[in-house]
Amino acid sequence: MEQDLYFSKPYSSIHKNDKKEAFYRKEALLMTEPYHCPNCKTNRTRFNLIEQQPKIVKLDANTGDIVSELSAETIEPFHMQYKGPSYKVQCGVCGLLEDESMFTKYAAYSQKKENL
Repeated sequence: MEQDLYFSKPYSSIHKNDKKEAFYRKEALLMTEPYHCPNCKTNRTRFNLIEQQPKIVKLDANTGDIVSELSAETIEPFHMQYKGPSYKVQCGVCGLLEDESMFTKYAAYSQKKENL
C-alpha cells in the first residue's frame, strides 16, 4: 500500500468534507485507533489489511468468459462503479473479515467496559 493514500492524522480529527472526498476518490482512511476482534474477543494485535482493487469486466452470459475489461472512463451506461471500501480488515486469529469500523468500534466498546 502506498503511504500517500492515507491521511496522517487520526480519523476522528478529519473534517467531514475530507472524509466524503476521500470516499469518492476511493482512498483508504487508515484509522489510528486500536482494533479488537468482536468475534473471538481476544485478538487485539494480529490483523490482515486486505486491499480491494475492483476490476471492471463484461462477461459472456453463456460461458462466463471475460469479453472485455473496462476502465472507469469507458464504463458503460448501465454498469455501476464499485462503491465499497478500499480495504477490509481480517482477524489474524479467527479469520473474521469485516470493514475496519467493526474492529475499531468494538475496541472502543471493550475499553469503555474495562474502565467501568
